[in-house]
Amino acid sequence: MKRLSLFALALVAPMVALGDTVFSDTFGSGSTINGTPFSPTANSAAYQNWSQGANPAGFSIGPNALHFAGRTTTSVFAEVQAAFAATPVTLNTVGDYIDLNLVFTDTLNILLAGQNSSSQITIGLFNSGATLPLTGARLDAAGFPTGGTAGYVGYIGRVMLNGNASVITRPVQSGGANSSDQDLLFNNAGGGAFNSPTGASVGATATSFTGGLTQGSQYSLDYRITLNAANTLTISESIYDSVNTLLMSQSQVASGGTFLTSSFDALAFGWRRSGPDSQGSSVNVNSILVTDYIQTIPEPGSLVMLCGGLGLLAFIRRFRG
Repeated sequence: MKRLSLFALALVAPMVALGDTVFSDTFGSGSTINGTPFSPTANSAAYQNWSQGANPAGFSIGPNALHFAGRTTTSVFAEVQAAFAATPVTLNTVGDYIDLNLVFTDTLNILLAGQNSSSQITIGLFNSGATLPLTGARLDAAGFPTGGTAGYVGYIGRVMLNGNASVITRPVQSGGANSSDQDLLFNNAGGGAFNSPTGASVGATATSFTGGLTQGSQYSLDYRITLNAANTLTISESIYDSVNTLLMSQSQVASGGTFLTSSFDALAFGWRRSGPDSQGSSVNVNSILVTDYIQTIPEPGSLVMLCGGLGLLAFIRRFRG
């Protein structure tokens, strides 16, 4: 009787939990940087490097090393962007989430102690509207090219040096003389950053990242978006060192006017270096992993098995009673 009860209970679960790897890239083969855009596969993508001002020549791709740089100046921001799925991951049921884990090495001047408080690391997940990023070029290029990431919507997580971490929306860009519609991460931070319109603050944490990073060291940045109610998302971000020690974390809730989308198929990662002196900056991205947890309603056949199992259990109880 106990075995039959356990069997029937196993059929009762109303939802089926599926944990999946959506995208995993260590840049060993297939992926490109600043090449011709192409639709992503499960482990390759066409990454595009965008930088404020002249786009530096210091970009390359190879096993465990997607390398890109910012120009030499007192203040610069740089990013890499890509579509990671041909079909968006959609969060439909409370508890569904998408998680972006990015491992990187601070190769030169990323969020070092002594830089200005506007220095930051940024990461984001977006709905591309089935449009690929344009081939890498200057963020503030003359004419502000249309298409590409101009129509992307999503959320940006910022880790600030000696300042509050925050999450900001990235709305569809409509163009303007002072805006580069192709930027995804830097919300009105200066020439070349998106600002037409600007993003809205989802929230900020009073936890300040005061220690900064160490040049030459490796870090892990984890960014997760979870559906916790209808049109309500919890967006969390954490940074860890190479031995998995938590250095900083934040969590914000997007709802109402800050709820833009619950479907995601594109990502971006970058930094802003702001310092008292003119120096370059660069990073090696060592790996990118996108996973999801999506719950699905059982197929009709599973429901038939459920009813049959419950009926069998009732019959046995009645027969033995």
